[in-house]
Amino acid sequence: MSAKAQALTYDFFIASTVFLLVMSVLALYWSALLKNVGESNKLNFVSTKLGQASNIWFKEGVPENWNGSNVIEIGLSSNNRINQTKVNYLVSLGAGFLASNLALGMLNPYYRVINISNNQTIFEFPTSLDSQEISNIYKTTRIGIWNSSLVKIETILWERK
Repeated sequence: MSAKAQALTYDFFIASTVFLLVMSVLALYWSALLKNVGESNKLNFVSTKLGQASNIWFKEGVPENWNGSNVIEIGLSSNNRINQTKVNYLVSLGAGFLASNLALGMLNPYYRVINISNNQTIFEFPTSLDSQEISNIYKTTRIGIWNSSLVKIETILWERK
């Protein structure tokens, strides 16, 4: 027998196979972990933005009596009730202005106000939501007062396909 070391032995192949299997499992685990972290970060971002987008119904904004030309921060409430004049200003400013004012990034806002007593829609902004364009949708529902009536306020953030 030769005194030289043999590189291609049965033990070498087994050790290499075990090593490659362990590395493959670790790579799959690492990939899944990174995916979960990315999804968790996105969910945290969306939850924060959804809260900000729904809070405009319950704050007065800056300045308190803002209009379309002097708005710094949008708020649709006055004296703990939804202010119809501010809602009208919001409609005139448009969804693009709202999204940039709230710094929503790639998310698009949609609001629907529903009368609790008869379950009829009182207000939608923008006026429709085209389901053909939606890839992801996030929703929260809150209760408010509109013209002395209890209403359900749905705040929806969605992403384009």
